[in-house]
Amino acid sequence: MGRQRHRTRQRDKHKARYCDETDEPKPWKLFTSGWRSLSTCEEFDLSLRKRKLGDNGVKRLMHQLGRKEYANGKRRGKLRVLNLQHQGISRRGAGYISRWLSADPLEVNADTAHIVDVDRIPTAASTSIFINLEGNPIGLLGFKDLQRAVEKARINGIKVVIVGGGGADEQSNVGTQHEVKVGPVTYRKTRAAMKPWRLPVPLIQNISGKDRPFARMVNVVVVFCVGFIFGRATVSMRLPYRLAIVRSVVE
Repeated sequence: MGRQRHRTRQRDKHKARYCDETDEPKPWKLFTSGWRSLSTCEEFDLSLRKRKLGDNGVKRLMHQLGRKEYANGKRRGKLRVLNLQHQGISRRGAGYISRWLSADPLEVNADTAHIVDVDRIPTAASTSIFINLEGNPIGLLGFKDLQRAVEKARINGIKVVIVGGGGADEQSNVGTQHEVKVGPVTYRKTRAAMKPWRLPVPLIQNISGKDRPFARMVNVVVVFCVGFIFGRATVSMRLPYRLAIVRSVVE
C-alpha cells in the first residue's frame, strides 16, 4: 500500500510525466487517442498491474510504443523508464521488446528529408531509456536477443540499459525437480531463476567471463599503476612515509 500511495503522489505531481496501468490504451481507443496519451509519458510503470501482461500484452504494448507517428520531429518520443517487473514475459515477449528497440529509421521522403536519423525511428523511447525486466523468465535465448537489440539501438543513437534476473515463477516451485521416465531412463530437470544481469554487460564482467587469466593480469596492472603514481606523488611531499621501489643489488 505504501508503494501505491507513493505512485499516486508521483502521478498527481507529474501527471504528464508519470504513467501507469491506468494510462494503457483502451480496446476501443487503440487506433485513436491511445498512443497520444503514451506519447507524453517519461516513466511508464506497469509493475503493479493486477493482471500480468504476458507475451501477448507485451506485443500490444510494443505496437503502441512503436507507431510510425513517433517518427516525426514534432512528436519525438519522451519515454525514459519502462518498468515491466513480474509480468510473466518469456523469450517470446523479449523478442517483441528486441524488435521494438532495434527498429530501423523510416525511409527518407520529401516530408522527412530534413529530420535526422534518430528522429525518424518509430519509437516512443527517448535517446536514453532504462528498462526493468526483473522477475521475468526470459531465459538465455531471450537475453541474447535483448543483447543484440541493445547494440543495434546504440548504433541508431539510442542508449538502452536493461536489468533483469529471477523469474515470474519465483514461488515454491523454483528449485524443484521434474522427472520424466522413458523406460528404464529417468530424466530430471531442476527449475532455477536466472541470476541478476545487466545490459550492456559491464566491461570487467565481459572480460572476466571470456578470459579469467587476462582479467587477473589487467587487475594487477591497474593496481601497480595506481600504486606507482601514488608513490611518485609522495616524493615531493614531506610525509613520514613514502612509497618507493627498492632495488637490491647482490654482489
